[in-house]
Amino acid sequence: MKSVYIWHGDGWGGDKLNWMYAPARKTLAEGFKNYDVKIDVRVKCYDWKLVKPNSIFVWIGEYHADRVPWKQFKQKNIYTIYYQSEPWNEGKKWNFDAQEIWDYSMRNVVEIKKRVKNSKIVRYIPAGYLDSNKFMLTEKSKLVFFGDKRWRPQYQAVKNKLKDKMVNIFNIWNIKEFNNFVKKDGVGIFLNLHKHNKCICVEALRMSQLLSAGGLIISERSSQLDENMYKDFVIFTNDFEKEYNKLMNMSLEDRRELANKNLEKYKMDFSPRLIFERAKVNEII
Repeated sequence: MKSVYIWHGDGWGGDKLNWMYAPARKTLAEGFKNYDVKIDVRVKCYDWKLVKPNSIFVWIGEYHADRVPWKQFKQKNIYTIYYQSEPWNEGKKWNFDAQEIWDYSMRNVVEIKKRVKNSKIVRYIPAGYLDSNKFMLTEKSKLVFFGDKRWRPQYQAVKNKLKDKMVNIFNIWNIKEFNNFVKKDGVGIFLNLHKHNKCICVEALRMSQLLSAGGLIISERSSQLDENMYKDFVIFTNDFEKEYNKLMNMSLEDRRELANKNLEKYKMDFSPRLIFERAKVNEII
C-alpha cells in the first residue's frame, strides 16, 4: 500500500498555522481516503527520514517549504507536491522543486500555469466541505469579519459605514474555540475581504470553515474564475450594506432556509471526494 504524507510547518505566531491550514490539511486527508493509501498527517515535523521511498509527499504552504529536501525525495522515487496557499500577487515563492503544484484558487492556477516551466502539473484543489458544528442564525445577526483587519485597509471604510452592525473576530485558533464561537447568539453572517485590498482570489480555506458550518457569506468581488466556483453559495458584491440589509429584511425562517440551501449545495459541490475527482488526482496514485 502506497503511503501519502500530508505535512506542513508551524511556529508562526505561536503555532497558528495548525488552525489556519486545517481546512486544506483535512480536505487533503479526506480526499486521499477514497484511495487505497496509508495517510500520514503531521504538523511541525521535519524528520525527513520518516518519508518512505515510492510514496507521495504533500507540503502545505510556503512556511518552511524551503526546508523540504525536494530533490532528494525525487531521487528516492517520492512523488512531491507543493500546496500553494498564498494569493498570486503577494509575491511569495511558489515554484519549489515539487513535481506538482496544488492551489486553492482557480485564478492562481491559471496565473501559475502561464509561468510554470517543464510542463509541471498544476491542479485546482480548494479546501472543501468538512464536518462541523453549525451556526444557528438568530433574529439579530451582526455582519462578522472573521480575520485580521490589519491586512485589510478597506476594513475601516466598511466599518465606518456599517458601524455597530459589523464586528471583527480574530481570536479563534483551535476547534474548541471555534465550536464555542458557533454557539454564540447573533453569529452566522460573514463578510469576506481580500488581503491588502488587492488580492482577488477567493479565500477558500476561510470559506471552508464558514460554509461548512452553515454560514451566510457576503464577499468582496473576486476574480471571475473564482466567483464562478462559489456563486451558488456566496454573495459577491462591493455594496456590503445593501446585501446585508437584504438578508436582515428576510424573515428568520427564510434566512435559515437560505443558509441550509447554501450548505447542502456546498457540501455536494465541494466534497473532498469530488474535488479530487475533478482534479484527476487518481493519476498519481
